[in-house]
Amino acid sequence: MVRYGLCCISNDLSDKRKLDFRIMRYNQYCKLGHDEALPVIAERTENNLLVTEEIIKLCASKGWTYRVSSCLFPLLTYSKAKFEYHDMPNWVKLDEIFLRIANFVCDNNVRISCHPDQFNVLASNNPDVVDRTVIELEHHGWMMDKLGGDRSHNTPINIHPATSKGDPADISKRFYEAFQRCSPRVQSRLVVENEDKGIWDVSTITKHFHDKYNFPITYDNLHHKCNSDGSSDQEAFERCYDTWDVRPLFHYCESDPNKTNKRAHAQYPTQLPESYGRSCDFEIELKAKDKALHKLYEL
Repeated sequence: MVRYGLCCISNDLSDKRKLDFRIMRYNQYCKLGHDEALPVIAERTENNLLVTEEIIKLCASKGWTYRVSSCLFPLLTYSKAKFEYHDMPNWVKLDEIFLRIANFVCDNNVRISCHPDQFNVLASNNPDVVDRTVIELEHHGWMMDKLGGDRSHNTPINIHPATSKGDPADISKRFYEAFQRCSPRVQSRLVVENEDKGIWDVSTITKHFHDKYNFPITYDNLHHKCNSDGSSDQEAFERCYDTWDVRPLFHYCESDPNKTNKRAHAQYPTQLPESYGRSCDFEIELKAKDKALHKLYEL
């Protein structure tokens, strides 16, 4: 059996009910000043959690998995903003919303995941980048805990190696050493994805991240097409599939036919994701979001 997953945003809920995530950039924070900015951040955070709750309910009704947005907490992990979760005046209410979502996730068996942004580089040679990455990963692990995700690869935190400079063995070693600094809420969930350019094709990433360090590998079909190791789609899929200790959560996308860059994501699908007779979940990374998911059922 194959299930599909929604990534972060519901275009349906945005169009019909104006349910949208709200952010704050650091320059806005500076313009307002800390004391004035903090209640605005708190209000936007509350909005973002309520939007997340509605999207998760939508996913439950459709039988979809859900990739939680990384923008729920504006500036919370940005060190220059200098505030913490419990500094927000509505943190008790936020906890109540979190608990409500967590209960719903558990009661309805909704699979959740997250995909921290690509500026997170555990294998960086820059110690400051590694420090900031660990902070970001801990934030995402905390968020998965608060949303009711179990501490396993069933609730994956997916990242890229995100560096191709150097020897693959050295890069994966640095990655693993930084990974060991993380808490169980991160270590129990972290998975690694093949990339659309550079050295991290399916063969190389499975060799250096799974075979050496036992990380599950997230198969991205479009990345494989753009950065093939010479294996077929089925061979690449099955190689990644066998790295998982739970039902795999993979990514599916297609190239935009109107762009010369084959890495550009299409709006809608033209074919179904292929699972080669195996059970797995596919997060659909097409730009039309849930509208693209609806199209899959018409193919």
